[in-house]
Amino acid sequence: MAQLMIRPRNDSVIERGLYSKIEKLLSKSEGKSDATIKSTFLDTIWPELEQDYRLMVGNLIIYCEHEIQQRGISAKVDGRVKASSSINKTLHRREQHRMSKGLGVYERVEDMFRDMHDLAGLRIIVDYPSQLERANQLVLECFHQENKPNVFTRDRPVGQSWDAWFGAYESCNHHVTLDTRATGILQVYRHVVFEIQLTSLPESLYNKLAHPLLYKQKSGKMSRQDEMVIDLSHGLSLCYSICLLYMQDKLDDHDKQADQQELRNAMRNAVSGPDTQGEGDKDEDQLTDGMGPLVGMIPDMVRRQIPNLSSKSNGKTVSTELFTGILSALPEACDSPESIWSSIITRLTNWDARIGAVEAAMEKQTKAIEKAQNTSQSEADKKCLTDLRVINPSHHKKAVQKAKGGLLKDAYRWVLHHEDYLRFRNNPDNRLLWIKGDPGKGKTMLLCGIIDELLSEDRESISFFFCEATQSDQKRNATAVLRSLIWLLCTDQPHLVSYIRERYDSEGKDLFEDETTAFPALEEILIDMLHDSNCRDSIFIIDALDESSDNTRSDLINLIIQLSDSIHNAK
Repeated sequence: MAQLMIRPRNDSVIERGLYSKIEKLLSKSEGKSDATIKSTFLDTIWPELEQDYRLMVGNLIIYCEHEIQQRGISAKVDGRVKASSSINKTLHRREQHRMSKGLGVYERVEDMFRDMHDLAGLRIIVDYPSQLERANQLVLECFHQENKPNVFTRDRPVGQSWDAWFGAYESCNHHVTLDTRATGILQVYRHVVFEIQLTSLPESLYNKLAHPLLYKQKSGKMSRQDEMVIDLSHGLSLCYSICLLYMQDKLDDHDKQADQQELRNAMRNAVSGPDTQGEGDKDEDQLTDGMGPLVGMIPDMVRRQIPNLSSKSNGKTVSTELFTGILSALPEACDSPESIWSSIITRLTNWDARIGAVEAAMEKQTKAIEKAQNTSQSEADKKCLTDLRVINPSHHKKAVQKAKGGLLKDAYRWVLHHEDYLRFRNNPDNRLLWIKGDPGKGKTMLLCGIIDELLSEDRESISFFFCEATQSDQKRNATAVLRSLIWLLCTDQPHLVSYIRERYDSEGKDLFEDETTAFPALEEILIDMLHDSNCRDSIFIIDALDESSDNTRSDLINLIIQLSDSIHNAK
């Protein structure tokens, strides 16, 4: 194994290895209570390790670049270390997954750390999909596999409203440690688990849109047209790959080889950036950084003919078969990027394709991306939500469960298979479910279980409130219930806070507290939120409606009826 050198080192790590440092920090955390283990990891352990992980990633990149060059693979290597905010979100998701498997919450910091196999990650991006197998062999030979690789295939479902023509993002994620034969600086990192993702250049280009908008849902729910445009970006990235392969066979002189290298470099720059593996914690203003050179390589003759294409469209779509048929039937005379584009354009002019509709959808997508860039909460947003909150329903739910002796899965799972519940979940027109029974029959714990199941599925935004007769009127009247439901909705979809801010900035806390106007004002705000095109489907749950304040119960009932009757994305 080659001896590689490398960056400044942490002397304490050099002396005993990073894994030993990790073990020592974990041993100090033993005995922490369940309530503090996450903060112990995030606030105490991770700050001690983060810089070491960054140095490790830098050294691993150099090592992988060397091995790739030795094997003649045309590829780029980048890497990242998870940010604290991303770790927090990941731990939440994985704890929810543990609970869904009956493993319960994390009880030890060590268990939490072992689940975080991707604190450090590398990504190897091959220029041509045909080189993926060689890159995979490199990983198998140079690293020790800790688990079976996670293979993400093209035939996975993508989005919700559009059946993607070009499939899902394709990659293979290896969870590995350094081979025991590692020497030099690399031996310091033996036994430390990290992730290596293998993918191709066109897939990475497509994932610049797909990861933040479809997977992370940075700008909320995507419309059918939005999903079509994202799918189209996948097709275009694959088209560039086809052009590269086509030129690889036909170009032999120096100038043409330079053109090919220029196109490859433009694609590499487009997929590079601070958020190289989709953590989503960097500045989203840089989502499209690096795209300029790639866009600029579209030949002038294509730019001139695009308006002509738009003027000839009459609303018919282009089939996948027709598009791929055109690419496969390019004449032998196509020996340059310009001639390839010219041939495609000539055929496009004969299609009755609705280019104008695509351009409109792209404009809408641009606006959606711009909106995603502005969803981070400002201090004013946080103050608005603080004033809105009456009680944290999630904390209240935990208190209710504890008071009733804890939640038993066997006591509620039967309802998940009941025909009424299944009809409510699966029929978009069935938007109201009423669970009724005598006092003490377990309705509240049943709802607690349903809430846990819905949260683990992560298909919709879930807002809930538990009414209790022991609460003061101010904490169980219709306004308090509605404030809590909206508060949860906004914590899940921060961009919706703007609907509150439109009035809060001028009215202040009176917007929430005025006994006469608060409820109708908040009712109007909620309905506006649900009509937002980027708002996710939402489910609202109210427990013990009969224990809400007598004076305002009718307001709540009327709101429930209105939501279930007229708001298509709310149940």
